[in-house]
Amino acid sequence: MESALATAASIADQRQKIEQYKLILASVLSSSNDVSQAKRFIDHMVSDEVPLVVSRQLLQTFAQELGRLEADIQKEIAHYALAQIQPRVVSFEEQVLIIREKLAELYESEQQWSKAAQMLSGIDLDSGIRMLDDTYKLSKCVQITRLYLEDDDAVNAEAFINKASFLVSNSQHEVLNLQYKVCYARILDLKRKFLEAALRYYDISQIEKRQIGDEEINEEALEQALSAAVTCTILAAAGPQRSRVLATLYKDERCSKLKIYPILQKVNLERILRKPEIDAFAEELKAHQKAFLPDNFTVLDRAMIEHNLLSASKLYTNISFEELGALLGIPPQKVRLCRFSIFNFLDVDPLAAYLAFYKRNVLSVARLKNLARASLSNQRAARKTTLSNQGTARISRDIISAFNACLAKLELAFGGFEGKKLDPGAIQEELCRELQRALNVVADNLHKRDDALEVMIEALRTEVSKLKKRVAEDIDNFLWGMEQYFECMRRFYIWSFLLSCFLSTSFFILACCQIPAEKIAARMIYEDRMKGSIDQVEAVIHFEDDTEELQQWDQQVSIGCKLLIQFQDLHANINSVVNFPT
Repeated sequence: MESALATAASIADQRQKIEQYKLILASVLSSSNDVSQAKRFIDHMVSDEVPLVVSRQLLQTFAQELGRLEADIQKEIAHYALAQIQPRVVSFEEQVLIIREKLAELYESEQQWSKAAQMLSGIDLDSGIRMLDDTYKLSKCVQITRLYLEDDDAVNAEAFINKASFLVSNSQHEVLNLQYKVCYARILDLKRKFLEAALRYYDISQIEKRQIGDEEINEEALEQALSAAVTCTILAAAGPQRSRVLATLYKDERCSKLKIYPILQKVNLERILRKPEIDAFAEELKAHQKAFLPDNFTVLDRAMIEHNLLSASKLYTNISFEELGALLGIPPQKVRLCRFSIFNFLDVDPLAAYLAFYKRNVLSVARLKNLARASLSNQRAARKTTLSNQGTARISRDIISAFNACLAKLELAFGGFEGKKLDPGAIQEELCRELQRALNVVADNLHKRDDALEVMIEALRTEVSKLKKRVAEDIDNFLWGMEQYFECMRRFYIWSFLLSCFLSTSFFILACCQIPAEKIAARMIYEDRMKGSIDQVEAVIHFEDDTEELQQWDQQVSIGCKLLIQFQDLHANINSVVNFPT
């Protein structure tokens, strides 16, 4: 080997010198078991004895032929070559790129994802010597991100997806753009930004094309994206935005075919989830979605406890730790460790070992009567023009669905009265009459247009005019949000009648919380998750609730609640009791 290299180096003619070196290289590659010869050839190529023009050509050929060697020998020689070339890496960038890509391909075939990503991340994409187009840079950034994500390494993956974000805006490569969206959604998922990840997954699931470049988009992949969107939404923190995303997914007909649809339905309808249902849902989750948090609760535990507490607040005025533990499916001792102070709707009495909900959820006949009369009076005073009948049938179906959901909640809430002797005949007729009157007023109001709605529509026009300089996507998002808001306003009255009314105290002492409630309340007020204000002097939180009106209770409440255990008969006759306009 030494004599052959010395002979080749002494040749004056450059063409003959290259041919001689190629013969030596062929003999090195043919004797694949002799690693020392390959290392000696590499040392000779990067030395000053060989002109740069010759060494570049020979090392490039050597890098391209590495795949002929066995995997272990190939890795040893490639790593040695990278180490020897490193002092002169500026002169051999093309050769280093080929070697790193070969090594990454080898590691990827062995499912050593992080090592493959590290090989590719060593490629200098911003070199001033070699001009690389943006498409190649984007492809490498996305590839490295995907490799890191295979090992659930969100930190390193995020670093490269951020680099890709500067390139994807100008990219016309549809396949790379789609891969970028998938990687970004997965990173948000791994970082437990579940709501943002859900929106990204849902956007991917709505792709209409089935052939993007050379990549075929099948229905199974879209279904997986939709399922991931549902899962992330369920695990997200409770709030108005999560409720909107839940409603959007629930209305999507494709979700009804998913395996986790029953969980989505219960979460959207704010029903309590039992332990067997949570365990079945946990089997579909990934490892990071079941990871333990600093408070010794898993991500799933925290999400389910928060959801069930919100659901329980609609059904109970107070509940003991023991009963809450049975409801949540966790031991009573663990219930005490829950950070209840993050919820503004309940108070914790550690001595009596119970939770007292500030807001009550009870359907009152007297309350229905008062609301119906007040609403009818206000609508007559504010009525100006008649809205179009378009969409009335759809709204009526939504009202029926909402009423079904409320009945299901009330079935669970008042199941404890089952078996007791009741005489509902005396008040059943009155209840049905009041219910019919309330719902007919609501149905009539759906055709009317009041000043408040007119003002909001005018505000919408004003806001849209301010968005001339924004991109179309921002305007579409804004319009979507306002459309949802107006739809909720249009359906507000039926929810006022059928959903229970919230009662809350005007304040609670900050010192009773287990963690600084002042900071939590301030954050919730800032994020519009709670309406109220903080009095720093008196150390209290004031809630913006209409306490005087909501405290107009009547003895018919308890009678009406007991009657609701016969909701099945009432539900069966609902079409004859309520005449919705068509």
